[in-house]
Amino acid sequence: MNIYLSGYLDRNLGDDLMLKIIAYRFREHNFYVSVKKEELFIPFENEPNMYMLKPDDKINFDMGLTVTGSGFIIRGVTSILYFLKEEFERRRLVKGLKNAVIGCNIGPYRGLIGKILVKWKVRSYDLISVRDKASYDFVKKYSKKSILEIHPDLVFSMPDEWIPDVECEGHLGISTYRSNFESNLHYYKTIAKTADKFIEQTKRKVLLFAFDVEQENDLCSAYTILSMMKHKEYAEIIAHTDDGSNILYNLKRCGGILTARFHMAILATRFCLPFVPIAYSNKTVNALNDFGYEGEIFDIHSIS
Repeated sequence: MNIYLSGYLDRNLGDDLMLKIIAYRFREHNFYVSVKKEELFIPFENEPNMYMLKPDDKINFDMGLTVTGSGFIIRGVTSILYFLKEEFERRRLVKGLKNAVIGCNIGPYRGLIGKILVKWKVRSYDLISVRDKASYDFVKKYSKKSILEIHPDLVFSMPDEWIPDVECEGHLGISTYRSNFESNLHYYKTIAKTADKFIEQTKRKVLLFAFDVEQENDLCSAYTILSMMKHKEYAEIIAHTDDGSNILYNLKRCGGILTARFHMAILATRFCLPFVPIAYSNKTVNALNDFGYEGEIFDIHSIS
């Protein structure tokens, strides 16, 4: 089949892995991805059944598939405009076809307009797979015609052969995060102090992971945290610069993880690494609660 594949394309490790896993698991099908900038296709260049959809391509699609984590977020006016633009484009390309969305959570959204638009999008799918109970309850209430399933995050199903054979060096891995909507200074200072304390106590390194290298731009947070550290010589910045291999390789060097990124918690679990979660949205809290995490979940705004 020829499948129109949509998702969150921002050189974001978690979402890129989700798309790659689907293409890998369904190698008998062809997946076509529309990107607003060609460089966003870099993580998929070596996937034999993934293709960048060009404006003059005439492809007869058999179905539409959306693979996304936080694909139902609306935070403000700009977010509404982007949401509508992306959704109208998707509907144009898959008009009259069966449509599915898998791997998602619902929200956060702001106000009545946000809720109305999320319900409108949810109702356009014939099959919906969500990754937490709160999202399941939302879809069950507002989309009666869709087949609805709940499954853990797609990255849990990453193939074993993608996990590199690398010896653990006992370093501390920190997935950094930068909010576009509010000050990050308290979080940056706290993480820098934590990193320095770990280095002083263990004489091991801190690896600052930048999961998103486009619009969300975790590199800004990684370099800002590094600038605030006393022991900069013990720190490395690990960026998502390829198909994901760089992050996965260096993750195996770590003995423990401090994570603000949702998919770093998932990868830590997949790699059997202990981790401490810092939540910046309800998706982390909901997912961890659903699969029985019993430790403390720290809030990014008040972490000490």
